[in-house]
Amino acid sequence: MRAENLIKTYNNGVSGLKGINLSIYNGEMVGILGKSGSGKTTFFRLLNGSIAPTEGDLFVLGRSLRGLPYKA
Repeated sequence: MRAENLIKTYNNGVSGLKGINLSIYNGEMVGILGKSGSGKTTFFRLLNGSIAPTEGDLFVLGRSLRGLPYKA
């Protein structure tokens, strides 16, 4: 999984994520830690397709998730 310049800004102007770049490789175990409101839930909602990024892209198995239907 790879995130490139991932940005999520909600309709009310609140930033959920700003410029996230991250690569997670096959077999790696990764923990996502942060304070309340730091974007952990937003990141996972982007990853599972619940919401679409404002900018940037997510890749899973080398394929972009951009253009796939998102479920609200």
